[in-house]
Amino acid sequence: MEASLDLDFDYLYTELSTIDGLFQRMGRCYRKRELAPQETEANVNVYIDNPSGIGKIIDREIFDLSRQALKPYNGRVISETEKLALVKDIYSLEKIKVTQYYKTIKKHLDLLENIPAYEFDRKEVDEKFRNIKSYTVIPIAIYEQEKDTIREKIEDLQLLGFSPTEKIRHLQEIEEIMDITVDVPAYLGTFIVDRIALDKKNTVRIIDLEYDSRLGLIPRRTDFNFIS
Repeated sequence: MEASLDLDFDYLYTELSTIDGLFQRMGRCYRKRELAPQETEANVNVYIDNPSGIGKIIDREIFDLSRQALKPYNGRVISETEKLALVKDIYSLEKIKVTQYYKTIKKHLDLLENIPAYEFDRKEVDEKFRNIKSYTVIPIAIYEQEKDTIREKIEDLQLLGFSPTEKIRHLQEIEEIMDITVDVPAYLGTFIVDRIALDKKNTVRIIDLEYDSRLGLIPRRTDFNFIS
């Protein structure tokens, strides 16, 4: 979990992303407590083979550098000083200057510096700077429970006019449907089974993945390997 939430857990089981993303997740373990000195069991377990999102939302080259850098720490404590040094080393110019990650960033920075903003249209901006995409989805189990209500709301939306009162009601109907949605990265798009247009601007998709109110969507994954 990479968000500003005040959560505190004893154990972390996670896929490896980039090393900075991993360290942020590790910050959810013993957030406000000290690990007992006699505790010898690893409380962070990191799956390192074929994690989700590689090449889509996680850069492959930075991931490979992160995995290589972590191997010497298998089964031992990583201090805060070591964490900072590892991040600094992986993102050092010496390490990344030969990567496509660095070349892409440099290309976009050069483009911004050398082309006046008025020469870009919206399509060009999307193509050049918005490669990270996501979908707004309703888990299929929740959709099956709520589909009659959703259909009724869509029918109501089609009948609403443009008076101030009707515009407010329109927004309320959209918000009530959006309350049961979640945003997912584009690589989970293979699990999308249907698409529903709410109005001209808002669309939701139905995703065939298990959903847990505490854990969120649960991708179907097997054959994990991990370090701890």
